[in-house]
Amino acid sequence: MKYFSKVGLGIFLVTLISSCGYTDKSKRNLEYAPNMFYSIPLEPLSQEKKNEVFPDGLNSQAPPKGTVPREESWVVQEAYSPYPYENDFDGYEAAGSEFVSPLNDSSYNAEGFNCTNETYAKGKYLYEVYCVMCHGKNGKGQGKLVTEGVFGNVPSYSSETLRNLPEGKMFHTLTYGKGIMGSYASQLSPMQRWEVICYIQEFQEQAP
Repeated sequence: MKYFSKVGLGIFLVTLISSCGYTDKSKRNLEYAPNMFYSIPLEPLSQEKKNEVFPDGLNSQAPPKGTVPREESWVVQEAYSPYPYENDFDGYEAAGSEFVSPLNDSSYNAEGFNCTNETYAKGKYLYEVYCVMCHGKNGKGQGKLVTEGVFGNVPSYSSETLRNLPEGKMFHTLTYGKGIMGSYASQLSPMQRWEVICYIQEFQEQAP
């Protein structure tokens, strides 16, 4: 057993010394676990050899036929086109006057607002996940972060300031953020933002 241990140690030392002393700069040195450095998945920007899977030999392929281009409508959850209004005062005002919810139709939910029961319920769930800590369950701006002094001056949705706020401006605020409120574009898809607004409309209709 000791003999085999010595032979194994000798082979390891010879391998180690030979790999460290390799001086031919035109050839690649011996590597341990090369797959940890050289990516196994296809890399479109660092292709070293022809891809045998695709007929053109390229890792980077054209989009499949029927793919929706970026310039198509982005208000659906699956779209990725940029928001059409800039993050400035003019963009905020333009969104308020030009932008309306795609959820608005002739169907009214039990609460009487211009969105369906389904979207209202989804908006309520999302509001309670992302908004309630500041705006409060009743939309009065008295969430836990406000009552504990972390944030202040969160207006009530039924206040004179926000009661008649256009839904386009609400969407703009959810997308970019406004004042102490940050952007929720990374947490809420475009359609989810409209669902939240659908639920917020309940608070806007309440008396001050």
